[in-house]
Amino acid sequence: MKKDAVSVEIKNVYKSFGQQEVLHDISFDVAPGEIFVLMGPSGAGKSVLLKNIIGLDWPDKGKILVNGLDVYESQGKVVMGLVFQSGALLNSLDVFDNLALYPKEHRLYSDADIRAKVMHTLSMLSLEDAAHKYPSELSGGMRKRVSIARALVMEPQLLLYDEPTSELDPVMSATIAEVIATLKEEINVTSIVVSHDRSLAMAVANRVALMHNGRIHAIDTPKRFLASKDDLIRDFMDPSIDPKHPRFREKS
Repeated sequence: MKKDAVSVEIKNVYKSFGQQEVLHDISFDVAPGEIFVLMGPSGAGKSVLLKNIIGLDWPDKGKILVNGLDVYESQGKVVMGLVFQSGALLNSLDVFDNLALYPKEHRLYSDADIRAKVMHTLSMLSLEDAAHKYPSELSGGMRKRVSIARALVMEPQLLLYDEPTSELDPVMSATIAEVIATLKEEINVTSIVVSHDRSLAMAVANRVALMHNGRIHAIDTPKRFLASKDDLIRDFMDPSIDPKHPRFREKS
């Protein structure tokens, strides 16, 4: 039986490292089954927020609730998956064993059930023929898809992506965007995507948040973002301007 997608509530979250404040009074909600994209230039605090949501770090102030539970209380009660920016595949294992490692190590299913789950997940992303290839034999786009497949094996209720199209060409980026959008139709999962890829955000998001200097500058639908007259949003959405440009750090 498929698990239900979950809600996420971010309530007045602050996070600093030493004297540097990285997250300042962050608040927003994500509805069950929603694809919510956090955009912003490098250094805006997107990846730090993602780590706090999944419980790899903890805010200095504020609350993060998953299905109404504190993120630490939700451990073991809510299944979460994380797609790392680097892919983080184990080069010593083939694709099948990368996906099977967690359920095997934790003895969650029989060998037959694990094989069935792994092959079903690979088929969802058209990766069956790559099952016995090693990460070094895969293209960048295929490695990204394998990392998504690995996160899906445990049937997550909350799936987080950290820059899923980084270092990919436009064609491969469009493929990953199609995968993320298609998964919404195929599985019951809430997705939070961290990215500075404007095309990805416009293609997959139900709603988009623009982060700037550790704050949420705006949250809206992709259509309204594209039509916005807000200077910072217009600059960030302008494809002629690199999102890493210093001008984004200079605006207030």
